[in-house]
Amino acid sequence: MYSDIVESKDTLQRLFDRALELQKNDVIDLEVRSAFESYLCIRTYVYVENSVRTILLEHVRSVTSDDSIEKFVDSQLERQPNLRYGELIKLVSRFNPEWQEKIKQGVTQKMLTSLNSLVSIRNSIAHSDNTDISLNDLQDYFASSQEIVRIVFEVCSHGSMATSAD
Repeated sequence: MYSDIVESKDTLQRLFDRALELQKNDVIDLEVRSAFESYLCIRTYVYVENSVRTILLEHVRSVTSDDSIEKFVDSQLERQPNLRYGELIKLVSRFNPEWQEKIKQGVTQKMLTSLNSLVSIRNSIAHSDNTDISLNDLQDYFASSQEIVRIVFEVCSHGSMATSAD
C-alpha cells in the first residue's frame, strides 16, 4: 500500500483509539463526544476518497511519464463528489472495465452499505443536520473502508509497477 494511505489509516486508527478513551471518560461532555464522532466520520470518508485518488494516480504514473496526462487525470479525480459505491465502480471502470467486476467480486454487501452510509452521514454533517451515529458504527465503517481501499489497491495496482509497503 502507498505510504500516504498507510499514514492516513494509522492516523485515523489513533483517532479512533482516542475516541474510545473519551467514551470511557464521564467528564467529557456528550456534545463534545458527538462532535468528535462527526469529525471521525468526515475523516473516514476523506480517507476513502483520498486513497482511491492516490491509487488511481499511481496507476497513471506507472503507465505514462507524461505530466500533462497525470495533471488531467488529477483534475478529473478532484471532481468526484460523494464517492458512493456505485460512483466508485463507475470511476474505476473508466480506467479499466475489468476492474469493475474484480472490485464487485471483492466488496461485500456490508462494505457497500457501510460506504454508502458513510457518505450519507458525512453529507448530513456537512449540511448541519443532526446525525445519530455511534462510535461502534463508525468503527465498522472504518473497517469496511480499509477493506474497500485494500481491494481497490490490489485490483488497480495489479500489473502496474506499484509495490506494497503494508
